[in-house]
Amino acid sequence: MKFNQYKAITFSSLLLTILVIASELSEVFKNTLKAIFSHHWVAKAIIISIVFFIVGFAYKNKISTSDEKNAWRAALASMIIIFLLFIILYLVK
Repeated sequence: MKFNQYKAITFSSLLLTILVIASELSEVFKNTLKAIFSHHWVAKAIIISIVFFIVGFAYKNKISTSDEKNAWRAALASMIIIFLLFIILYLVK
C-alpha cells in the first residue's frame, strides 16, 4: 500500500500554521479547541494527525518528483511563520 507522505506533510504543515495563527489571534477559537479536546495543542495534534493520514492515503497514487521539495518548503515555511508570529506577539505585549 502506497502512502504519499510528502503531500501529507505539505497539507498538515500548512494547516498547522493556520491553526496556530487562528488560535493565537482568536481567544474564542482557542477556547473552543480547549473545550473539545482539553487543551488547544492536543486539539491541533489530533486534527493535524487526521489530516496527515487522510491526505497521505488520498494522494497515494499521485507521487511526483516535486512533492518532496514542496514538503520541505511547506515544513520550513510553517516553522518560520510560527516562529515569527510568536516573536511579534511577544514584542507587541
